[in-house]
Amino acid sequence: MKSILNNLFFFILPILLLASCTKEPGVGGSAIVTGKIYAEDYNALGTLTGEYYTQNYKVYLIYGNESGAFDDDVNTSYDGSFEFKYLQKGDYELFVYSNYSYCPTCGNAGDSVVSVKFQITEKKQELDLNDITIFK
Repeated sequence: MKSILNNLFFFILPILLLASCTKEPGVGGSAIVTGKIYAEDYNALGTLTGEYYTQNYKVYLIYGNESGAFDDDVNTSYDGSFEFKYLQKGDYELFVYSNYSYCPTCGNAGDSVVSVKFQITEKKQELDLNDITIFK
């Protein structure tokens, strides 16, 4: 009887361990998220003075539904593009800071956060978030 219980234990234990290993959002997968940061410059009178893809601009990523601290960050390339590689399936939030002296949709000057929530649904998904506009 003891031998049967030992065999059963060694048979069930690996199954329980494998079943409990659910992958959380974050690194370790094969998905990729890309996009570009597009800046609009306004003067104090609210006149648009320039539009361009911004280089060397910090982009932040939060894994899962956590709020607060970010889990990863990258700088945009010369053409405003960014890329986060090796993501697992799950929910994510990407954000950038928008620092403006005038914002046509916001009114007062100051800092704000522009965020985009998205979901990775496939193992090798390549998701393009397109242009994310900030005010400078």
